[in-house]
Amino acid sequence: MSCPTGKQPLDYERAQKLARKSSASHSHPMTAYKCTACGWWHLGQPAKKPKRLPFINRNHQLRFV
Repeated sequence: MSCPTGKQPLDYERAQKLARKSSASHSHPMTAYKCTACGWWHLGQPAKKPKRLPFINRNHQLRFV
């Protein structure tokens, strides 16, 4: 079985185990996610939180919301 993205397809248990092992041995976290293209599981980095947008009050003070 192959994935059109070129990544190795894994079952859920194996993907979770490899994500934990990879996170422990590297400086960045890894996570398992279900591929929408093939339906199997892959390893990847977790999604980053979006940055807060600046908001300018009417009195021209800048604050973050």
